[in-house]
Amino acid sequence: MTSIRSSIRSRITCLPGRRGSPTTSAVPATPASPAIEGALELVAVVSDAQRRNWREARRCLEQLALPLARNAGEGNVQWTVFGPTNVALHAMSIEMLAGEATEGLRVADQVDALAERLQLADGPLRAVGPYAVDVRQG
Repeated sequence: MTSIRSSIRSRITCLPGRRGSPTTSAVPATPASPAIEGALELVAVVSDAQRRNWREARRCLEQLALPLARNAGEGNVQWTVFGPTNVALHAMSIEMLAGEATEGLRVADQVDALAERLQLADGPLRAVGPYAVDVRQG
């Protein structure tokens, strides 16, 4: 049976502008491509975490999803809510699921700092895609 990761990997390869993509010549890469690819990477990361493959989940977050998030920036391209904050939230979740509460809290502090730097909210709560992010001070 094909693993989720290889299935997602094949879908990513078929995104416009990717080398080896059958549509490369017909459909150019768009500014949305990194966000879509990154969102698919996060699905694969969650799959790794559900199988308790923490090392692979962390590796893919750091080496694949994070560079795509930096490239895509914060946004909601095709309702992906993909960007550096979403990747950081996934990193926090992975650490907590892996039983690494201290590391999870350290990552959570980085999410808070990122949210403040991006000025995600005018008030104490802000809807970010399907999430409600509490950005209160203290």
